[in-house]
Amino acid sequence: MHAARVLVDGSPRTIDAVRVLIGGRTLFYTSIGEAGFGAFVADKVNRTPKTLGGKLSFQIGTYRGFATWRHVPVRVAIDGTEVRELTAQAVTVANCRYYGGGMLIAPMALPDDGLLDVLITGAIGKLEALGGFSKIYSGTHVDDPKLKRWFEHFRARQVEVSSSVPVLVQLDGEIVGNLPATFEVMPGALRFMTPA
Repeated sequence: MHAARVLVDGSPRTIDAVRVLIGGRTLFYTSIGEAGFGAFVADKVNRTPKTLGGKLSFQIGTYRGFATWRHVPVRVAIDGTEVRELTAQAVTVANCRYYGGGMLIAPMALPDDGLLDVLITGAIGKLEALGGFSKIYSGTHVDDPKLKRWFEHFRARQVEVSSSVPVLVQLDGEIVGNLPATFEVMPGALRFMTPA
């Protein structure tokens, strides 16, 4: 009944989508794409029952992931000009803000601005990452004085991410393969109704 009311009385909203070229395929997502630690955790969580719910499953999966994760070399090209080569925990390409059971990974992202928000997480130490993990749920990790040195933020229309080693990629929580991958924003690609 609520959905029908939204269709009748709601307001139209247009948001961006993201096109991804990976492993010879073209895929799409609307929220978060990521290469590295988050995909590593998502892969483990997706292989287990989520009887405890999404949030708790991802919290437990993240803590377990820290035990075996090793940072990876990545190359990130932003709009073909700005290039970063580093050892990293993750490269997040965000159209929206949340993933993984409510983590506010990209608090600066807007789904209708025609841009991708790219958050590169450097080789943060395990203890520091564990200590700051709870801050991801409030989105304060990127501004925290003890953590912000590990993050670089860019806005882009296209992002190319590659690595010399296998690195998993997830799109909206689903594992889709390994790097390399190219992400490209599709401004205003989706239109839907929202409550008035």
